[in-house]
Amino acid sequence: MTETASAPATTESVEEFAARARAWLAENMPRIDPANPPEADRGEEGPWLRARELQKRLYEGGFAGICFPTEYGGLGLPIAYQRAFDAESRGYEMPMILNTPTFTICCATILDTGTEEQKQRHISAALRGDEVLVQLLSEPN
Repeated sequence: MTETASAPATTESVEEFAARARAWLAENMPRIDPANPPEADRGEEGPWLRARELQKRLYEGGFAGICFPTEYGGLGLPIAYQRAFDAESRGYEMPMILNTPTFTICCATILDTGTEEQKQRHISAALRGDEVLVQLLSEPN
């Protein structure tokens, strides 16, 4: 398991977590206008590099993989903590293009069906921003 310097105490309430996130976000993440967020062209390399940079910041700050198991680098917290973080982060630039496919498709699939080695390697690497995972589909014809 990879530890982060700001990992929450097991007794931290959702409200305390939200307050800590609010303070951390204000000091560490770029602000945006939520009504006019920056566009991320998935066909260009720049937005992916930016997303990885932002993901690294989240990880180093102790806010990556909020609901992911601790043994794979996450925080292992209930969904209420993720919802609290999402509410606090609305005015900040986030690595949104990593959500799909990296986290909601690939990491979820690896958690459900991957080997222990795959989970250790890929989940933690994605949470750190070291890897971007993608799903490639092809028509059978």
